This record gives sequence, structure tokens and C-alpha cells, in this order.
Amino acid sequence: MDIFKRDITGIVLRVLVSISILIFLFLRIEIKDFLKIVGSLKVGLLFLAFLFFLISHILWFWRWRIILKALNVDFNFHTVLSSFAAGLFFNLVLPSTLGGDFLRITDFSQKTKRPKEIISSVFLDRLSGYVGLELVLIISLIFGYHLVNDKNVFLVVSIFSFTLIFLLFLLFNSFLYSKINRFLHLKKNKFFSYISALYDCVYYFKRKKGMILKNLFLSLAIQLLIPLVYFIIALALGKTINWIYFFIFIPVISVIIILPLSIGGLGLREMAMVYFFSQAGLPKDISLVVSLIGSVFLLIVSCLGGIIYASMLHTGRIQHNQKFRI
Repeated sequence: MDIFKRDITGIVLRVLVSISILIFLFLRIEIKDFLKIVGSLKVGLLFLAFLFFLISHILWFWRWRIILKALNVDFNFHTVLSSFAAGLFFNLVLPSTLGGDFLRITDFSQKTKRPKEIISSVFLDRLSGYVGLELVLIISLIFGYHLVNDKNVFLVVSIFSFTLIFLLFLLFNSFLYSKINRFLHLKKNKFFSYISALYDCVYYFKRKKGMILKNLFLSLAIQLLIPLVYFIIALALGKTINWIYFFIFIPVISVIIILPLSIGGLGLREMAMVYFFSQAGLPKDISLVVSLIGSVFLLIVSCLGGIIYASMLHTGRIQHNQKFRI
């Protein structure tokens, strides 16, 4: 009961953080100007931006399927789609942009009865995404570092890069793998045994060179599409700034909203957008509208996920699973 109360309290606090940030941002702009900006939207470009946003999520779903196949998880299309859609929907109400992953794990594990492999697949899915994000950040900074005057950008990139490199080294270095696994096996404890099995699943992925390349390609494509979406939204509002800003700032903002400080990144995303893009010459009210439109896109896709999940609740059937071998 106490844990449940703490969870509810945490969600309420994050909702309040999101609402408070949005109120603060709206108080700093003229509502008339805001409505005028929204009224100037070019519908054709807006539709194109949403199409690219939708494609990025289709590629995300495809990437997860590839990882599941690499881990020898036998499944049918509808079952995976149902769990993926559940994750999209619950991203709306759970902390940060990772909240839906817990629902994806829970839902798919119940259907497959293979929690270790499913946890590993979702972890690897996110890790692949972060590697793609890192690649976009590094490539963009090579071309546009001279345009960035804010040290906070380089601070975020440095922390994220160091953390990602350390994690990859910890997970896939053969020497560390043998040492850590030996340590875990020495601990006669169910918890450590479970952690060891998860580690085995993740390390097993190292052998799948072809799958790794496919995932890197898809991750790079996804992380390139998202900045492009926001760039097109800005064009739909009749505003143009150097496109490289979007390929630097949007990944940086994606890193920031991982922090579980708000619901689905709402509010935190908008504040970061206004902060960074106002330095690039995009007016604060335009930056806010661009971010809010991106949030509306996320809301639409998440609701579509909820509809798909609800429609498949009684129709999804799992295929017989093959035994997972390390």
C-alpha cells in the first residue's frame, strides 16, 4: 500500500511539474500572437511532418522485431504490435519517455512467459536508439559546432557520450563479461541468478553482427527523422533557421527529457525547446508552438497505440516459443 501511494504521489508531482512549466511558458508570450502563429500553419507541410513522425515509430517497431528475432523469441506479428502499442499509449501517463517500456515488458512477458528475453529485448531496443542518437549528435556537431555558443549543449553531449560508451564497454567487453558473470554465479541468490540470465541475453546479442548493423541503420534513420519533423513544423509556421540547429538541439532535448521529472517529457520538452532555439534566432512563441505541435503528434500516435492495443486485447495469440539458448 505504501509503495502504491508513493507511485501515485510521484505521478501527481510529475503532472504538476508539466502543468507548472507550461503555465510559466504561456505567461511569457502573448496569447494573441500565439493564436496568430497557429492560424498561419501550412496544412500540407504539417501533414508531411506528421507522416515522417509516424514513419519513425513504424521503424521503431521494426527495430524491436529484429531484436526479438535475434534473441530467438518466436512470436506473431499481432502480439508484438499489441505490446508495442501498449507501450506507446502508456508513455502518455508514465514518467519520462521511458515509462511505456515497463508496460511493453509487462504485457509481452505475460503473453510469452519469457520475461528475461523480453526485458533484454526492450533494453537493447533503447540502447540501439541511444547509439543512433549519439551518432546523429556527433555528426551534427562536426558540421555545426561553430553555430553553438551554449556550453550546456556540450555538457549534455559529453555526459551522455561518456555514459553510453561506459555502458557499451561494460555490457560487451569479453573480459568484463567473464568477470561479472563469474561474480554473479558465485552469489547463491535468485536475484543475482536472474541478473546473470539477463546479462547473458544482452551479451548474446553481440554475436549477431548482421542484426547489429540493421539496428544501427534503423536507429540512425529514426534519429534523423525526428529533427526533420521539427524542422518541417517550423517551415509550416513560415520560419526558417539553419537546419543543423534541429539536428543538434532535438537530440540534446531527447537526452534531457529522459529524466523522470515530468509526464512523457511534457513541459520539460517545451522549456528546453524555447531555451535552445531562442538562442538560434527562433522566437520564443514560435519555439513553443513547434514543441507543442510535436507533443500533439506524440499524443495522436500514442492514442492510436491505445486503440490498437484495445482492439487486440481479445484477438492476440502467441505462437509456441522455442527454447532460448545462449
